[in-house]
Amino acid sequence: MKQPSWLFSDREHGIHPVKEHGIYSVQENKLNNLTLAETKSIFTFSPQAITQLENIIYQCPLAGGRGVYGARALYSWVNDTLVYLTDSLNCSQLGLSWRKPQPKAEADFSIVPNPGMDKVKVTWDKKRDLITGIAIYTMIGTEVTYVRVEENTGEINLNTSSLSQGFYVFHFKNEQGEWIKKVKFIKE
Repeated sequence: MKQPSWLFSDREHGIHPVKEHGIYSVQENKLNNLTLAETKSIFTFSPQAITQLENIIYQCPLAGGRGVYGARALYSWVNDTLVYLTDSLNCSQLGLSWRKPQPKAEADFSIVPNPGMDKVKVTWDKKRDLITGIAIYTMIGTEVTYVRVEENTGEINLNTSSLSQGFYVFHFKNEQGEWIKKVKFIKE
């Protein structure tokens, strides 16, 4: 019987298994092995395979990776009425969230005017953030310039006349050398 082309690994067909990289790969490998073993019997799952799938399908997808979704797809052949409403609860119990943590408010870092022409004023909260440098990047990630901030006054006036018209990202560096904020800028 020919194996489905969507399977992740099958050594005899020249497709090598995913290397082990933590829980994501472990789940994918479990899923792959189950799929390879069970497709030979035309998607009739043994009780042991169903139990293994059930152990995966209720996991937090943020922790279990693509294997959780793959297991859910396979399990839908066993029970196609199951709905996974507990994902946010399961993930929150692990300290994981579906939403990205809220970044510092844009008002804490600003570029005025934005869009701007030849001169802009860059401001930040000097009481909270000691800024030592600002790097300006193109939208494709090429650094255009780096400005060292000598005094943490909470503002700096920049001459942007050398920038071509387009989109840029200002990266703010703190005293620990960490890049702590990105603000988009449009040069007219």
